[in-house]
Amino acid sequence: MRILVTGHRGNVGVPVARQLADRGHDITGFDRVDGHDLLDPGQVKDAAAGCLSKCLAEDLCAGFTARTGIATVALRPVWVWQPGQYRQIEEQWRAEPESEYEPYWEYGAFVDVRDVATAVELALKVPVTGHHRALLCAADIAATGPSLDMAARLAPDVTTRDPARYRADPWRALVDCPAAQAVLGWRPRYRWSGRGQRPGPGLRA
Repeated sequence: MRILVTGHRGNVGVPVARQLADRGHDITGFDRVDGHDLLDPGQVKDAAAGCLSKCLAEDLCAGFTARTGIATVALRPVWVWQPGQYRQIEEQWRAEPESEYEPYWEYGAFVDVRDVATAVELALKVPVTGHHRALLCAADIAATGPSLDMAARLAPDVTTRDPARYRADPWRALVDCPAAQAVLGWRPRYRWSGRGQRPGPGLRA
């Protein structure tokens, strides 16, 4: 197949593109470091010509489930971090403060690759029925300031709903994962506050 891999130069994209290419697939890369922009419809249309999209793949899974009754789960991880990235990113922000939110801000959303692996394992062994699409995100944001402070600074026109949640947990993620929790029983273990360490008595789980 001809496959469009977005972010093909990133931590997830590089090994994914390599493995697919090794299997004989024709890989088309699309990455902002090469000047590509997912917000440019023309660029996306040209790059995706002859390729199968993520949304279409999920729709195919939904159709397959509807026809056969076999359950399918589509996992949608946000920015996936390796264990060594926590300190690297923290050091980068100290050296270049503007790099935290330029060229764009990702709402502090990230997920540890070990939590992604757990989600895959759960998707394979937890008894489910139907088709499900589940977002994967860490429980807190990766940022130099609390969630609402960052949101007010970088997205001032966006209304905050239920701010009490953030008063109780100031670094709470701005992205929720209800499907992963309800369907798979998945909860992220690795947090920015713990800098990638497994939660223990002194860390919030």
